[in-house]
Amino acid sequence: MKISRAPGAPPPPWGERYPSWSLTRPGPEKFSTRVGGTAGRRGERLFVHEVSYPALGRKLYSGSVKDVYGLPGEGPYVFSFSDRYSIFDWGEMPDSFAGKGEALAVMGDLLFRHLGRAETWSAWAIPESYPKLWRDSLTSSHLWRELRAHGLRHHSLGLVDADLAAVPEGGRSKFLSVQALPRPPARSEIQGGKLVWEYSEYKVRPAPALVPLEVVFRFGAPEGSSFLDRVESDKGYATSFGFTEKPQAGDRFPFPIVEFFTKLEPTDRFLTREEAKEIAALNAEELDELVATTLLVALRLKDIFAATGLELMDGKFEFGFTPPASPGGR
Repeated sequence: MKISRAPGAPPPPWGERYPSWSLTRPGPEKFSTRVGGTAGRRGERLFVHEVSYPALGRKLYSGSVKDVYGLPGEGPYVFSFSDRYSIFDWGEMPDSFAGKGEALAVMGDLLFRHLGRAETWSAWAIPESYPKLWRDSLTSSHLWRELRAHGLRHHSLGLVDADLAAVPEGGRSKFLSVQALPRPPARSEIQGGKLVWEYSEYKVRPAPALVPLEVVFRFGAPEGSSFLDRVESDKGYATSFGFTEKPQAGDRFPFPIVEFFTKLEPTDRFLTREEAKEIAALNAEELDELVATTLLVALRLKDIFAATGLELMDGKFEFGFTPPASPGGR
């Protein structure tokens, strides 16, 4: 399989440093392997091909699609993007896609670099197809001015190889080095026969730290979107976003919306805006900045994807608290 632009298509917004690439395995890598059996879902027996990379440190975490390497409590950490894939909250599927891991790592590095450049923002304007009052609420913010002056702050340090050596911009690797962020735990207990989660570790407003939220943006509602279920179950949900008509499957929204879900729980539990604010111990200004950042980055990504012939419908961002510039701040 090959990923490439159609004949005559304009160059990508990030320039020609990232050419089309074939999803094929690169040359020999330095790693050790072990093949073993493990009990799979529904009693199946699956084989796991374990790979270790001594130069990257210990394997600190293994998820359904990514592994994390490094030294506990020390940065940087390294994301190893695998060829595994998962579906919703069901977890890892029994097969894989060859080359998927490298493709995702390269795309991630590409987008982090591009969004981190001031010129990516200073040469761009929010399309006038969106309501003017809505656009003005974003472009009048200090966040908009910061993006145009300095670019987007992010945790990516760039691609590395299996020896932890930096890979030149435009190169290929399935390893992405990132700044480490502490992750305060969320704890659960049974209260009155119900599972209840508590986030007391966040009440002290830790920084640096992972924000315990998954922040989802939506430009529309494809068939099967969970957003439509909430619209059906809560008659006032659509109007809370400013919609004057009830959204239907397949609709494109007049402006993107933002929803919140839990990050640290086994399943992605939907949160109202107030619930998100409470569990992450956000003040009103921080919540507004979280929403504004999500909207601006989503809009910029939509235009980037559109330039390559793709339509971006929805996505998810995760955030971190940075050390405070002043006491009590983040």
